[in-house]
Amino acid sequence: MANAIRWSGYFGDIDLGLSWFRGTGHSPRLLPQADGTLKPDYSRITQAGLDIQYLRGDTALKAEIIRRKGQYDRLGTARSYRAGVFGVEHNLYDITGDGRDLVLLAEYARDSRKGLSHSGFQNDLTLGARWVWNDVEDTQVLGLLTRDLDNAAQTMTVSIDRRLTDELTFEASARLVERYERDPNSTALSKDSAVIASVTYSF
Repeated sequence: MANAIRWSGYFGDIDLGLSWFRGTGHSPRLLPQADGTLKPDYSRITQAGLDIQYLRGDTALKAEIIRRKGQYDRLGTARSYRAGVFGVEHNLYDITGDGRDLVLLAEYARDSRKGLSHSGFQNDLTLGARWVWNDVEDTQVLGLLTRDLDNAAQTMTVSIDRRLTDELTFEASARLVERYERDPNSTALSKDSAVIASVTYSF
């Protein structure tokens, strides 16, 4: 059984949300079994959260902060911790003189457990930009660089979305990972660089 409550509101240019949750967590530890398999074991957690956004002209400042009790860390020990994501977005409108906008992005993630974090985002910085064409095809190009400031593992991603017709949408992305072998949470993904393209039909 889980219990949750959330409140949201605003004060002028500030949007604010408060949340509380008690129930089963979604990140298990894996317990070895006699037959050689791994059995997921989910802990009971209690979490309090705060999310806030402040709009100032063409700039948005955002933050999400949680305090969680009972979550298994990377080594399978249940512990309490604090974590937060802090970001900023700045819009440059009509930057090329033909109606296209550029959105600059920056985000920092911090986890008080540091190297014991189960998520891997214990001290990570993301920088990026979104190029919005504002055309009838709804074309957007997004570029992101995420870097772990502790071990220099990083991910570079470029993606494009464009509507071809009323029914067809084209999506493509390229992802390059570097030095993932230095991050205990990402070692298994160290060869996961990829290029993916798809066409989606909607009716």
